[in-house]
Amino acid sequence: MRRLMKILMLSVVTLGIMIGTLFIPKKVDSYEEIEAIPLGYPFPFWIQNMERITPDGFPREYRIGNPWEDPWHVVWSVFAASFAVVLCALLLIEKLFLLLINRLGQIVLKRRNKKY
Repeated sequence: MRRLMKILMLSVVTLGIMIGTLFIPKKVDSYEEIEAIPLGYPFPFWIQNMERITPDGFPREYRIGNPWEDPWHVVWSVFAASFAVVLCALLLIEKLFLLLINRLGQIVLKRRNKKY
């Protein structure tokens, strides 16, 4: 039950991270690229059309636009792959952090036992 709860919590954090990556600016070099701007990391899963905006010049940086004004779609297979990569990275970071804390605890106990 604890493992399931931990994975559920890390999944919520993963979803938050992935939504946050949509706000990272993406460089666009031509008007043709405005038709399908790939957003999201580690793999671009959100494709948005920003043709309603006529830029003064290129290159230009865009981040996620208003979903009600700019057409968009999600590539769900890429979203799932991105989700899996981020979740695995968080699980790995958690495991390394716990190993580090455990090792530091052992060092402190050894030093404490030497003093007494």
